[in-house]
Amino acid sequence: MLPFKQRMTGFPRFETQIRCAGPDHLEGKSLQLAVEPEDLNCEGTGTSPGGVAETTAFSLPVFLSALGGVVVGAFLASAVFSVMWCKIRRRITAPTPVQNPHDTSAHTTAEV
Repeated sequence: MLPFKQRMTGFPRFETQIRCAGPDHLEGKSLQLAVEPEDLNCEGTGTSPGGVAETTAFSLPVFLSALGGVVVGAFLASAVFSVMWCKIRRRITAPTPVQNPHDTSAHTTAEV
């Protein structure tokens, strides 16, 4: 709980409403306002029941979701920029229409 409390800023209003459920001497107290960091230190921290040190620095699901988000974002951005580039290029290089030389309706003159 100590790393969680250290990240609490009080900015979201709900952080002041988080109450401890245990141990008994902390039960019902506000985690942010009434609990001191020293109260959150356990006597046997840092190892799991198997004796292996616990680390939470890397999470594969979080990493893969972030990577997927970056890939999808890059794909969407490149698709939008490609469409914009093609439209601008088409507008710049659009050929002027050539009139049909055999079309007599364009060359008619009125006789008086």
